[in-house]
Amino acid sequence: MSTTASTDWGPALEDALFLTVAHRHVPGLPTRRAAPPRGPETPAEVQALCDDWVRTAAHDLFIVQAVARAMHTVFADDPHVQLLLSRQLGDDGDHAVEARRHLWALRGSDPLPEIRRHLAEHWERAGDIPFRGVAGFLAFEFHYELYILARMQIVRRTARIADTAMKDFAESRIRPDEAFHRSQIVGWWLDKLQAMAQEERARFTSEILAQDEALQQRLNPFLREELADMARVYGADLAEAHAIYDDWRRTLLAKLLDTDVSALGELTSIVH
Repeated sequence: MSTTASTDWGPALEDALFLTVAHRHVPGLPTRRAAPPRGPETPAEVQALCDDWVRTAAHDLFIVQAVARAMHTVFADDPHVQLLLSRQLGDDGDHAVEARRHLWALRGSDPLPEIRRHLAEHWERAGDIPFRGVAGFLAFEFHYELYILARMQIVRRTARIADTAMKDFAESRIRPDEAFHRSQIVGWWLDKLQAMAQEERARFTSEILAQDEALQQRLNPFLREELADMARVYGADLAEAHAIYDDWRRTLLAKLLDTDVSALGELTSIVH
């Protein structure tokens, strides 16, 4: 039986898990920020934040498109899952719209051409994995909603610079929206997993792990680039982020697949 009930999944559990993982690599990582980050002070810092908002908008729009395709294909005959995913689709669309609006106001021009370019790169990396089947869709959700928390948690605790103009939207909308999406997806999946017979569980979890590994391999160069960008844009301490990411992914996979960490075998590292 699973040691994590689906109804337990939420920010409190995620924060506790993350700190357990992170403190294995950075014992002194603060549990919470000691002082608020400052706003950008130079044109270069404003430009760096703008570039990050372009990437964020493309990330959110990619999720919208991937979820929409999965609803139309993988879950075409499952209105329960379609309804569950509709909140994620709508919220991430709204996040992308707000990022575009903010960028347009800052720059005086529509950032859509840049967003479109980054969006195409997301699809080039992911291919059809997000809508290849349930296993591929879950691998997509794990990577784009859950594993990304390692980077976000470190930045949240160590960043020296922030886009203060978007702080309220990030805190009041983005964070709670994303936490809700994760709890919905994880809850649905853990309930589904618990209802499976042992043989089906073994086959299905093996397939998810294979798709998860395939996506990790495709994303690795991009993920390393993203970590470097976060350190540069936000002045965050990401020196141990690679080790934390690998450990975080392994820890989450063990919980999400309801197995021991040792049973996962050797996983692809972010540095490979």
